Amino acid sequence: MKSALSARSAGQRFRSGACGNAVTVNLKRLAANQAAGLTRSVSGALANIKGAYSEWLVETLRRDEGWTLLGDVHHINAAGYDRIMQRGGIVRLIEAKAREALRLEDISSLIGLNRATGEIRFDSQYFQRFGRAAQDAFNAGRLEIEVLLNGPASTAIKQSLLAELGLREGDQIIGVYEDSFGNPRTLEVIITAINQ
Repeated sequence: MKSALSARSAGQRFRSGACGNAVTVNLKRLAANQAAGLTRSVSGALANIKGAYSEWLVETLRRDEGWTLLGDVHHINAAGYDRIMQRGGIVRLIEAKAREALRLEDISSLIGLNRATGEIRFDSQYFQRFGRAAQDAFNAGRLEIEVLLNGPASTAIKQSLLAELGLREGDQIIGVYEDSFGNPRTLEVIITAINQ
């Protein structure tokens, strides 16, 4: 099988450019694994590159809309929200996904569904660990969540997530939580499907 990587770049580590330090790839090892037919290893590395690109892309798209960055994770697959951005007093917690498939349980650190009541619940415990940059917005009920899906299957994944929530395209997704003082709050959940 012919390697998709050039021999000249095979010994280099990819660590700069649009994705910054979000992902580190040993190109020599990637080329060797590809040549050896280790598809799982190659697929994992490529998925990390796509994920880092999607994180960079969502930040770029939101900055173009006037959002400013409050916080981000520094490496792909690290715990925490991919981006925390603010515009006009609203703080958006963003998770970027570049996957072939995604179920509601895969984003349970963001929201969960109480199947008995149909209530969509925001995971405020996860927020307390990783969303400190947005604490004031959390207590004021000025949060949003965005799940950005990037890839050829993103529209189908969005439809599947909506179906799991018992919703259809165009329905507003509202999650509930209690702020630090025990007050009930709501937040909008936005699922964005793109293929870039």
